[in-house]
Amino acid sequence: MATSSITKQIVISKKHKAQKFVDALTKAQYRKVKEVTLKKPCNDIKAEDIEKFFGA
Repeated sequence: MATSSITKQIVISKKHKAQKFVDALTKAQYRKVKEVTLKKPCNDIKAEDIEKFFGA
């Protein structure tokens, strides 16, 4: 997820939609985090490696 999407300002004009939004945030706060197991190895790559891969 891009970090800029976190800083967006939203406007909720209907009271019932605002309440649903608050309820969803409250439920999410207490939700357990799922453990993720990768099936394949994962590596970090640098920008220059991507450029080399695509021949830029």
